[in-house]
Amino acid sequence: MRKRLSGVLLALGMGGALVAFTPGAAFATCATGSVCSSTAPLSATLTAGSIGSRSISVVGTPAAFAEVLGSAGLTSSTTVAVAEVSVAGVNPWTVTATLAGAWSDGVGDSIPANALADTANSTSVVNGAGSSSVDHGTTGTLDGSQTLVQDTGELSGTLYTGTYTTTSNLTLTPPNQTVAAPAGTTYTNTLDITLID
Repeated sequence: MRKRLSGVLLALGMGGALVAFTPGAAFATCATGSVCSSTAPLSATLTAGSIGSRSISVVGTPAAFAEVLGSAGLTSSTTVAVAEVSVAGVNPWTVTATLAGAWSDGVGDSIPANALADTANSTSVVNGAGSSSVDHGTTGTLDGSQTLVQDTGELSGTLYTGTYTTTSNLTLTPPNQTVAAPAGTTYTNTLDITLID
């Protein structure tokens, strides 16, 4: 997740919270008709909770993929929830998923990362403020980044509070000649979920 706060403002209100800027006492004395300049140091006090947040609040653990001989693909799903709390709109913000690498059973056998695909995404939106336009992402193999959800309808001057819950269907298709994991072991991997705003 990437967060950025920048800029220098002389007056600022965020989500109804008080933000006070205090100029310093160093002022220049200028003679009549002359051109002169001075500086005025500023300080800012942000009260707790004055800046909203957008974060991944839940990542559901997918059900285990069960071994089925002769199966064309094994399916599971995962759920990712993004919560917004009185946060300024960003256009767009995106949630992506990428598999960390090849699957491993811990004893030298592997399944390539491109054997796992995101085959469908659906998002339910519960907005407490504002409105949004949600794109249900892209589908494809997870050896590269896939977009699970993208919101392209927020306005930068509007505060948003809401929850976006995305369910993604995952299909694992091991290639021919994949070795079954030995007794007591399973193939494991990590799905990296990233919120970009």
